Amino acid sequence: MEMKVFITKVKRGILKKLGTEIQVEVREVYKNNGLVLHGLMITKPGRNVARTIYLEDLLEWYEQGTPLSVVIDKILSLYEEEVPGENVDMGFLKDFSKVKEQIVYKIVNAEKNKDLLKRIPHICFLDLAICFSYFYVHKTLGNGMILVYNTHVEMWNTNTAELFHLAQENTPRLSPPEFRSVRQMMDSSAQSASKRESLPLEAMELRVLSNVQHSHGAACILYPGVLRQISQFLSPDFFILPSSIHEVILLAAESEEGAESLRGAVREVNAARLEAEQILSDSVYYYDHRQNKLKIV
Repeated sequence: MEMKVFITKVKRGILKKLGTEIQVEVREVYKNNGLVLHGLMITKPGRNVARTIYLEDLLEWYEQGTPLSVVIDKILSLYEEEVPGENVDMGFLKDFSKVKEQIVYKIVNAEKNKDLLKRIPHICFLDLAICFSYFYVHKTLGNGMILVYNTHVEMWNTNTAELFHLAQENTPRLSPPEFRSVRQMMDSSAQSASKRESLPLEAMELRVLSNVQHSHGAACILYPGVLRQISQFLSPDFFILPSSIHEVILLAAESEEGAESLRGAVREVNAARLEAEQILSDSVYYYDHRQNKLKIV
């Protein structure tokens, strides 16, 4: 079934259950690596906040034979479960002085996000792109990040260089780096089995770099001084394997030789173990301590 037809059926079913005074809206939500999802939002009169419920899995459920009434009940259950209890004033986002200390960065694949990059401030870095977000902690919305678009840059009367300068200070402060052995990560992770399956090499040889939130932690490779510090602990030179947008795996190296087999391992993990949205790159990176520089090998 086409998504447009499914959306029409779902909207009609929700309005029949909740009444026509309820606002039901479906928007295309652009995710990492060009993924576009359909997000449904149900808003009560006088409210300005609604949870986004993605329809892709629900459409698949419906196509497998689940009655539409059951699908509608599931959507309404999700809506009632997590609907915010109060309105949220987002007007502060217009004032740069109120957001500048929460500007952070993350890294994404440049080629896979080329359409998105046309609409957001960014800096090209190897085969990646550094982009910016507003990092929020809110009693109603919880924790999260709002992507910075070109329209924000214009509204704030700022530029990419200033955003990067702010993010270089804010991101390590708000999301401190975490450097662990893979075995430590596996021992502390509820998903240790799946982590073990995805390892390209023996766990004892590897280290993981992420942030304490384990969210968009691959950006830690940009933190001032982090790679230099790791080179003093792990090995002067080392490989960096882009495990996902959330973390990278580090492997001690005496030279750049051996990169080809590592590229094969990275490609295999990306193809077989990761959701498309989580992939950072198929490349292998090498940190040269003499130049204090990261490069693709």
